[in-house]
Amino acid sequence: MQPIQPKINQKLLLRVAICLFLLAIFVGAFWWFKLRESDPGGYRQLNTVGWIAALETTSEGNHVVVLKGDDAGTVINQPNVKDASEDRAPVWRPDGNYVYFPSNRQSKKFTMFRWFPAPASDAEMRSLEGLPQLSPSFLATDSDLGEGAMGLLTAGGRVMMYDPKTPALRQVLPPPDPKLTQSNDPEAGQVSPFETMYERFGNSFRVAKWTPDKQAVFAVMEREDGEVLIYQKLRFKTPQEGQPIPIAQGDHIDFDIDPNTGAAYFTVENFQWPLGDVPSDFLKNGKVMVPFRNGLAVADFSQQHPIQWIKQSKDNQLCFGALAVAPKGDRLVTVVGPYQGNGNMTPKALWMLGLSGPGRGQMAQILQGEVYEPCWSPDEKKIAYAERDSKTSRPIYVLTEGSSGPERVSPADGVFGHPQFSPQTQG
Repeated sequence: MQPIQPKINQKLLLRVAICLFLLAIFVGAFWWFKLRESDPGGYRQLNTVGWIAALETTSEGNHVVVLKGDDAGTVINQPNVKDASEDRAPVWRPDGNYVYFPSNRQSKKFTMFRWFPAPASDAEMRSLEGLPQLSPSFLATDSDLGEGAMGLLTAGGRVMMYDPKTPALRQVLPPPDPKLTQSNDPEAGQVSPFETMYERFGNSFRVAKWTPDKQAVFAVMEREDGEVLIYQKLRFKTPQEGQPIPIAQGDHIDFDIDPNTGAAYFTVENFQWPLGDVPSDFLKNGKVMVPFRNGLAVADFSQQHPIQWIKQSKDNQLCFGALAVAPKGDRLVTVVGPYQGNGNMTPKALWMLGLSGPGRGQMAQILQGEVYEPCWSPDEKKIAYAERDSKTSRPIYVLTEGSSGPERVSPADGVFGHPQFSPQTQG
């Protein structure tokens, strides 16, 4: 039989337990307030179901707006925007409460801004000045992280990881060497032997996206004669395993990633042999030949043969671009039209391609017109896109599954582009 503790000891133990409990509450509250101090307002919530962030072009510049998609065609504009300032294409934070975008409104260079899209809410700068920051992206699967969701962007031609809670940018590509000393520029990352390795691919990164597990990145590098799509593992044990892999080269490359498998679907305008590595079968009397002009393909490094060409065009009457993979990975849409040269195409229609199931490999036209920048709603029931109606009119339209036709959700007399559905738009 255990001896009964004296009452004085029981009281002491109770006091100690209460003190530890209060200490835990105090520490938790301290860190909660510290996080709020470093990220004021980043925890606010807003019902944005069905809303679409877009970029509007006016005589005062390019500015991010939000379209409610209601019958009244309600547009939420940012208050107190500087005239002649330039915003770039917006993205939603994965929880759908905030819109992020690059802008030069407070600096000669582009920095990241965050906007809580309520009519009276000003956008706030959420990164340090320095390297120009462009092409932000988040993973849709990070929706439960709230203000803790990390993003990728390009800065000064490099790929950086972006923490919205702080102004910090951390270099991702070229991979920094942890053995080397930090540069004097706090945003420049580290000087790495990988920098030299990447020189053969291009001189700067235009856009980059994580695979769903954040273990690799697909990215487009710009070079003097076009662009190169590369694949880079982020965790590797040997230098050979960490080599960037060139996938495709052409005048212009667009890509999107299947959020389930991590495969990258991409389009190439004016196909070129990556890094000039021409198979002997395509050298005729000293002249370089190509198997096709424009194409659509997939790169899946979980497969034995990772690169598969899906559609090809032998001439410039047909090329592909601005593709978007559906959230379930079972379909994609792509803009098609004739290739005009110098990385430019004239959009003529929007096609859909089946990627799995009975419709796999089947491609069909779903819209005709000068279509730009299609995107899917998270529930896959809607496709938003911009369409040129005239020189002064490029509205945002939404095509809903099972509907008789598209519906305009922006004013008819505005010029809009780069629509993005709120992640809260679920079925």
